[in-house]
Amino acid sequence: MRHRFAGVAGQGVIWGVGGFAASLVLGVVLEPFRARIGLENVVIGYLAIVVVCAAVGGRGAGLVAALSAALSYDFFFTTPYRTLKIDTAEQVVTFVLLFAAGLLAALGGRSSRRGDARQQQEEDALALLNAIAKAAAEGADADRTAADGLLELLDAAVVQVRRGDRVTAEAGSATGGSLDPEAMTHLEPDGRLPHGTKLRFSSPGGFALPREGVVLPLGRQAGVLVIVPGRDRGVPRAVRAGLAGVAYTLGLAGAPAGLPGTENGGQARG
Repeated sequence: MRHRFAGVAGQGVIWGVGGFAASLVLGVVLEPFRARIGLENVVIGYLAIVVVCAAVGGRGAGLVAALSAALSYDFFFTTPYRTLKIDTAEQVVTFVLLFAAGLLAALGGRSSRRGDARQQQEEDALALLNAIAKAAAEGADADRTAADGLLELLDAAVVQVRRGDRVTAEAGSATGGSLDPEAMTHLEPDGRLPHGTKLRFSSPGGFALPREGVVLPLGRQAGVLVIVPGRDRGVPRAVRAGLAGVAYTLGLAGAPAGLPGTENGGQARG
């Protein structure tokens, strides 16, 4: 899960390049037959390329494919041939409609991918909450399970579980010195961003966590869950509610086994 978003972005680039190449290939292959095949069939071929690229690669890939398809059609199938000039109004209309149809397909593809990514993140959040509850029930280190799992789930820079004045589990690495939870945004007990927080919407369909980091209380325990985001990634409302559930579960679990009070040998640190 750690490189989930990087993989999605890389896939979009690949499909964008593929859409560009496919548009050129389609033009080269069909050019010799342009006098015998209807231009409406050519347009359908280009639209098919855009739809596939948008559905799999997302909005960016769809936009590249739409522009590539329109330019390829202009170059190979409008007069004067093998130029980007258009000398009739009818062909201008066809060019514009082809690009507009490709643009709509691209926007639809992005919406579908964003919905899939949001659903997957919500499912991963629920699975992590179950894993933490299981670790707590079995006497395992629920703090460590939470820190490692949240780091991957949110693509975060650092996640800490703090009990009292000790860090009982940490995943990732803090930059610029030690973290100061008091300077971070304290989420509501149900995971909501507090009133007055500057909201920044981002993929895959939610508000990005504040860049300075967020803090959630561990239920009634004297402790907090600290999360510093790595990049601007949207966190859906259901996932933020899941974060609150993680913090509450850690509060119920108490300190890890072998940690009297707020000490835990090598895992806890000041």
